[in-house]
Amino acid sequence: DLMNTIISSACTTGTVRDETAHIRGTGQSNRIILENLRYLSEAGARIEIRIPVIPGYNTDEKTMTETAAFLRTIRVSGVRLLPYHDFARSKYQALGRADTMPNAERPTEELLGEYRKILGEIPLCL
Repeated sequence: DLMNTIISSACTTGTVRDETAHIRGTGQSNRIILENLRYLSEAGARIEIRIPVIPGYNTDEKTMTETAAFLRTIRVSGVRLLPYHDFARSKYQALGRADTMPNAERPTEELLGEYRKILGEIPLCL
């Protein structure tokens, strides 16, 4: 079909399986994102998932496990873990805009390793 012709690969950032957590972090539901990922997977698209790893937001074991379980239900070419940083904070200040970034620390290598372990056999993009 036309969508399969147009979209042969897709990349999404911020997939969190828990809708409540997604709304808390972004202000929006993730329902359409998850439906689109299922559709693209069924259509055979190459899908790379990028997950910002933000302590206090998506790093509890339940969220990590549910996210990994969802990713196992679709065809994923790779997952890229993006450790949270606050480099943009100074840009908000320079532009005189409200700082909407979470007050979170950069995730430790130990936490990233735990996430990689939970993802298991899902291919990682390093």
